Amino acid sequence: MNAFKAINATAAFLLELAMCASYAAWGDSLGSNRFVHWLGAIVILAVIIALWAVFLAPRASFRLRGINLYLARTALLLGGFALLYALNHRGLAIILGVLTLVNQVVAFLYKQ
Repeated sequence: MNAFKAINATAAFLLELAMCASYAAWGDSLGSNRFVHWLGAIVILAVIIALWAVFLAPRASFRLRGINLYLARTALLLGGFALLYALNHRGLAIILGVLTLVNQVVAFLYKQ
């Protein structure tokens, strides 16, 4: 069972990295020149990381608890993949979305 939890925790971490890349890619699509593209990617990514660090990380100062933690985590992850879908990376977005749902259900059931 510990190996299963470790695999799910690793999958969660990889999904979080993919989520960050999705938000950054969307931020990069904003604006009309190179500077605005970079600024959009950096600012959006910084906001997402700050939200995650304050409310969702294991050592967060205002960590959400119970079902609120799982709902917020799932919403933030799926939001990133929805933006990926909007950027016409539909297949990847659907795969990551399904993996996110499976991962979060397993995390909820095993209290991860």
